[in-house]
Amino acid sequence: LLKGSVVAPEIFQQATVCFAVMCDFDDIVRECPGDVTIAIINQVFEVIDGEMSKHDVFKIETL
Repeated sequence: LLKGSVVAPEIFQQATVCFAVMCDFDDIVRECPGDVTIAIINQVFEVIDGEMSKHDVFKIETL
């Protein structure tokens, strides 16, 4: 989209939306250096991605 290309719309019969909150994230950010915080976030997403790959889930990433 940023390059000006056209994206064809798709229809999905089923969809799930996940909003996730990391417990104590404010404390982690406050107490840990940035690289440690990023490593923790990456580990969490690796676990989620691993589970999703077991179930043939299509993931759209947004932050």
